[in-house]
Amino acid sequence: MFPITAQDAALAARQGVVVVTTTYVAAAEMARPEEAAQLKTAREIQAGNLRLLRDAGVKIALGPDVYGVTALAEALNVHTLNVLDNRALLKAWCETTAGTIFPKRRSGISRKDTRRASWSWRRPAGRFREGEGHPDALQAGPPHPGLVLGLS
Repeated sequence: MFPITAQDAALAARQGVVVVTTTYVAAAEMARPEEAAQLKTAREIQAGNLRLLRDAGVKIALGPDVYGVTALAEALNVHTLNVLDNRALLKAWCETTAGTIFPKRRSGISRKDTRRASWSWRRPAGRFREGEGHPDALQAGPPHPGLVLGLS
């Protein structure tokens, strides 16, 4: 793992690069207690790189790069780095990640007040297509007020 420079981040932004985070890899590979110092250093580099990319305006997508692990684990791990606020993390996962995987589909978040985006990935309110509840919408408990996640 290597730190990037502000120039690297600026170049990525100018060229329209989408950077896929893979922060979960370090957490998965350095899980033993004797590797705690190495993991701490790796997380500091990850946070610094992510901060530079965010500040340069680079599009950020989420992916764990670990077989059998979903983007949820990556999103939760990125959240613990305290670089992206909830709204930015929500957009990275729902818009940039989905848009990178499915470039011809419209995807994203819809919220009247995006300043208070909540972190409730473990209990999504439901699935929506074209503004309507999807037939196989998740019934995971009471919906989060005003939060709509979707892919159409």
